[in-house]
Amino acid sequence: MLILGYVLTISVYAFTFGHYLAHVFDFGSWLPGVPGFAVIAILALVNMRGVGDSSRLEIIAVWGKLLVIVGLILLVFLGRPYILKRISG
Repeated sequence: MLILGYVLTISVYAFTFGHYLAHVFDFGSWLPGVPGFAVIAILALVNMRGVGDSSRLEIIAVWGKLLVIVGLILLVFLGRPYILKRISG
């Protein structure tokens, strides 16, 4: 069951990352597969290296997410919500 949860988590990361890049750069329908495959390959290589590298990557990912959230909050509080509208489509 743990492996299934892990596979589903990686699949969601790959799918959303690929589609996000395709939306931002507007390269067409072929783009989501390329970064999706890259995400899966990178995460597989990190996991093959061991638990230490995996935990380091997880810590970096969490700090990155926090920085993005703080940046979005600052954009709203600094009176620039139009940037968020432009990004979201």
